[in-house]
Amino acid sequence: MFKSEPKRLVIKGFKGPRLPDDFESSCWDTIKQGLVAILNGHTPAHGYEAIYRAAEAMVRANLGRELHSKLGQELTQHIQRHLQPQLERALRSGSTMSRDGLEDVLMLWAEFKRQLRVISRLLLYLERVWAAENRQSTVEELGISLFRNLLLTDEVTQRLVQGLRALMEKDRFTFVLQHMD
Repeated sequence: MFKSEPKRLVIKGFKGPRLPDDFESSCWDTIKQGLVAILNGHTPAHGYEAIYRAAEAMVRANLGRELHSKLGQELTQHIQRHLQPQLERALRSGSTMSRDGLEDVLMLWAEFKRQLRVISRLLLYLERVWAAENRQSTVEELGISLFRNLLLTDEVTQRLVQGLRALMEKDRFTFVLQHMD
């Protein structure tokens, strides 16, 4: 009888399914429409789950860097187009900021933070997997740094501090007058 050599088992690398050519743009369009809706105070047309799944699909397809970059661009555009004009309107109230101007800035900041939290929850997979592995900023960190860098210039910060000082002095003076009786 013939002696046969043992058969070797060869394992080839698994090649996943080929992604459609428009995969990235299709996922990004879903995410972008959701981002724009959230940043404008509306509910996304596609629903929250569709946005989450599109972000997850992009990260699983090794497109996390692109998603993070496009998110930064979208947040930058929103800050420049929508928040900057609102901040400028709040700052137009004379040489020092009034109570109303400060409240407007505070409301602007609070609403932007709320929007960032919603977006952060929708892009949780991006944060937990891609951003953590690559030591990149989270959605909230990215948004806050963009807000600070684009809106809080030295002049704006100085006006905010002056406005706060003026309000504190007014409150102190009012308190002293009330207790002098």
